[in-house]
Amino acid sequence: MPHVTALHSLREFSQSLSFLRKSKERSSELEQRIINAVKLFSAKDAAAANEQIYLDLITGLVYWSTCE
Repeated sequence: MPHVTALHSLREFSQSLSFLRKSKERSSELEQRIINAVKLFSAKDAAAANEQIYLDLITGLVYWSTCE
């Protein structure tokens, strides 16, 4: 069910942004969230139509993790 996986990814992304707003420092928790997003992106059951969603999520996480 690709839409369920996409919703999980969006929830994870939202939680990551919330975490970043609370902390300006990079942390192992943030790094773990990025790793989890990459794992979702590389999951074999990811539909091609959802790949852009995953890529956007990962890009957003990396961008926000480097902003100060």
